[in-house]
Amino acid sequence: IKTAKGGCTVSVEPAKGGKKAQKNAQKNAPDPRVVRALDSAHDATGIPLRAIAYVFEPLPKGATRVLVAVEFDPSGIAPPSKGAEGAGKLALSVVATHRDTGTEYRFDQMLGLGDAPAGAPRWRQVAREIEMPPGVGQVRVVVHDPAGGALGSVRQRFEVPPGEAFRLGTPILTDHAE
Repeated sequence: IKTAKGGCTVSVEPAKGGKKAQKNAQKNAPDPRVVRALDSAHDATGIPLRAIAYVFEPLPKGATRVLVAVEFDPSGIAPPSKGAEGAGKLALSVVATHRDTGTEYRFDQMLGLGDAPAGAPRWRQVAREIEMPPGVGQVRVVVHDPAGGALGSVRQRFEVPPGEAFRLGTPILTDHAE
């Protein structure tokens, strides 16, 4: 399509890949409930969830390594029924935003729940690393059960100091190691 108005010409090219590419794009698009939870200022409580950002060493080119640790409790999710789409899986979305630039770092992943052995801890852990420039950041985490619709979200604010600044790290204490 081409149109001209006031000396300006606008051209619109047809989408490449046709209907098949459009169907794949729709299939891979995040659930609208997840998008709303990522954009919301309020935390959702359908799935118990907690997250923290650990700021580690500076990297080349002015970035700093940040580890986002997420824990969630899937015990309140109904057991999967056979043949249900998304049964036994949770969708995890992590978005870290740099306040000063608006740059977003995003991870989306499907997590299999599997059967936990008797006596195993109910809470599950996931960790993702990102490279952030110095400044204030915020991480937003959403866990969604596509089969049942349950959703949990949490946000965590953190600060990345300049790479050349003196700083102390946060000790991590645990009762076991992998």
